[in-house]
This record gives sequence, structure tokens and C-alpha cells, in this order.
Amino acid sequence: MPLCLEREELKRLPDEVGNIKAIHRNRRLSTPPLLETRPLRLETDDLLACTWGLERVKAPSVWGTYGARGKGSLIGLLDTGVDTAHPDLRGKVRFWAEFDSLGKQKRHVKPRDSDEHGTHCAGTLVGGSSSGRFIGVAPEARLAAALVLDGENGGTDAQVLAGIQWAVERHVDVISLSLGGMWMELEAPPTYTEAIYTCCEAGIPVVVAIGNEGQQTTGSPGNDLFALSVGALDQNDRVCWLFRRPDPNH
Repeated sequence: MPLCLEREELKRLPDEVGNIKAIHRNRRLSTPPLLETRPLRLETDDLLACTWGLERVKAPSVWGTYGARGKGSLIGLLDTGVDTAHPDLRGKVRFWAEFDSLGKQKRHVKPRDSDEHGTHCAGTLVGGSSSGRFIGVAPEARLAAALVLDGENGGTDAQVLAGIQWAVERHVDVISLSLGGMWMELEAPPTYTEAIYTCCEAGIPVVVAIGNEGQQTTGSPGNDLFALSVGALDQNDRVCWLFRRPDPNH
């Protein structure tokens, strides 16, 4: 339960409220950056049916072997939102929600993308082939999309946790979280453990980005014990590394 408390109120909380399991700070999560990249010669010259990434994970082979392109599946995407007018995403957002920093769902809001990242991730998941080339691993699946990161303002743990609960209530088949923050401690923070474990009990795998900060680094909640962590590789299977300048406000 998210609460806004002053320091002295926080000190008195264990004495005034019983059966408290743990108290976690409502972290602020930044919006994942997008980098403009130059197309590879391999992609432009040789791959006519799909993008380099789909070929790398052998998605076309799965489509051909099993005839599976995600039909009937519902993916929970918690990110910066989705541009539903994008040619590759039209008609693919079945459910929509938006949450504030305390995890409260906003009412009567239309689907939108507060940044480009959510639409990018939606394309990776369910994007079609309007450009003449498939871009999504499951182009026949649909989305339950929630805005839990608000552009440059980022998001909070409370927003993401509320989004996870919302996605579970929509009966999604899998949840995708391309978000988090780098964590340098020996043990992963338990902020998301109960929520992700609840998803696992319901048969909903939670796939989380572990961060692009380089080798031997992890991000939370990607490093949670029950998360299915994923990270980016380049065309030579090297771990991607993205340098970020320190935020002077933190």
C-alpha cells in the first residue's frame, strides 16, 4: 500500500500499524533510453522478410515449424504507453490503463505513449509488417498495455506494481517489463518478489530487462529471483553496454 509519510511519521508507523512485513522506498525509475542505430548490411541486403533481431532468435523458424505467431495470446506490456495509431500496432491493444506515481489508476484516459520506448517494445512483441518486413516475434498476439513510466518523469515502483496487478486481473499469458534501475548490492531488493511470485503461481511468466549497463551488472526488478531476465546482445553476441551520464539531480 503506497503511503506519503514524513520522516517522523515513518518512525512511528511500526508502533501504530501491526503486522507490517516490510517497508520499501517507492523508487523512481527512469525511462529507458533509445538509441538511433545505423542498419546493418546484413539486414538491408539479405533479410527481406523480417528484421535482424527476429532472424537472430529464429522467430521465422518457429512460425514455419509450429505455425505459431501468437494467435490467441495476450501480452501484458508495462512501459511508457503505446501509440495505437502506428501502422504495425493498429487493433492490437485490447486493454489499456494508466497509473500515477502512487499506483492509482487514472480514469477516462485514452491510449498514448509518453515516450517512444513503449511503442518500440510493443513493435518488438506484436508488430506486423506494414513496412514490408516483420518486426514482432508474435504478430498475431494482442496487448494489455499500461503506462507505468511517464516520459522524462519516469515512473515509480508503486506504478509498476499496480500495473502488474492490473495485468494479472486481465488474465494475460505473459508480462513484459523493459524497465528498472541498476542495483549494485549483493542481494536483489525484495520489492517485486511477492508480486512476481504471485504471477508465477498463476502461470504467468514475468520477463524483465536486466539492463544494458555492461557485463557483471544487473538491474532491479530484472535480478529478482523469480523473474525471467533478458539482456541485449549485438550482432557478434557481445553484451551491449550503454554509458549514461550521472543525473545531477540525484
